Amino acid sequence: GSKQGSKMKLSKIVCPWLGLVSVCLVGCLPKDTRPPPGSVLVTASADDALLQGISGPASEDGWAIAYDRVLLDIGHVSLDGDQCSTYSEAHYDRVLDMLLGVPQKVSESFALGQCDFGYGLANPADDSVSGDGVSHEDVLFLRTAGTDKYAGASGISVSIRGHATKDGATKTFAWAFRQEVRYKECSDGAAPSPVRGLRFAENIASTVDLSVRGESLFEDNLDASIAKVRFAPFADADTKTGNDDGEVTLDELANVSVASLASSTSYGVTTGNTAARKTLEDYLYLDAFPALVRFGANGVCTHSTGKGD
Repeated sequence: GSKQGSKMKLSKIVCPWLGLVSVCLVGCLPKDTRPPPGSVLVTASADDALLQGISGPASEDGWAIAYDRVLLDIGHVSLDGDQCSTYSEAHYDRVLDMLLGVPQKVSESFALGQCDFGYGLANPADDSVSGDGVSHEDVLFLRTAGTDKYAGASGISVSIRGHATKDGATKTFAWAFRQEVRYKECSDGAAPSPVRGLRFAENIASTVDLSVRGESLFEDNLDASIAKVRFAPFADADTKTGNDDGEVTLDELANVSVASLASSTSYGVTTGNTAARKTLEDYLYLDAFPALVRFGANGVCTHSTGKGD
């Protein structure tokens, strides 16, 4: 009885002090006098070529291309610049099934002023958010470490499965892109004066869509205005210089030299260290893959590869 009485007395002494401390902490917090921010909802959408495929007549060589599964990890949206006042950024990512056919939320950020915009493709982390249609097994698959010549030992940023058909022949492909890509300094690409970044005004909500492009992996030029979709070089990599088992692998693409394909308008324009682009695998992985995701309908960004936000 005495112990219980002591506890009751102690609680009467301590609890009022705790209440006062709580009131003090709330009352002493600095008041945010900044004006209300604007916001941007970032979404990701698949274009018609990814969702519906590319018909034979639409390709340069008559191959029809279709996508069976496209999983990617996207996010790490950043807002930067001297004229940008950030209220919150979205340093997280989402694993998305891009064949759902609807715009999917990537993140939401708040700021004021003129802000540079950046985002990235990355290996999923243990706290990555899963979108609709993405299973626990899908995330584990992307997180499972493997290795390739470009990214070393790492998980998967983008996994793509599909098939192509022509004259009764079918070729399948299942490619894992492990390299992380960071996009920055994005602009809307409007000629003659593209607008860089985003403008945030008080209490104004906006939306930016990141378009995942179905033609990008098979375009023969990085300049989309003159690029043509070709699958024949990929099919030949299996039929003529590979094991002809019906599956086009990255290793088989490594046996095809870009020089054997290059013309003035096909496989002749690359970025960065052109000496490193020796094979069709190099071209696909180092040049075509980073062009998979576009800022807005016609936007352009600079990009770099490797770990980091």
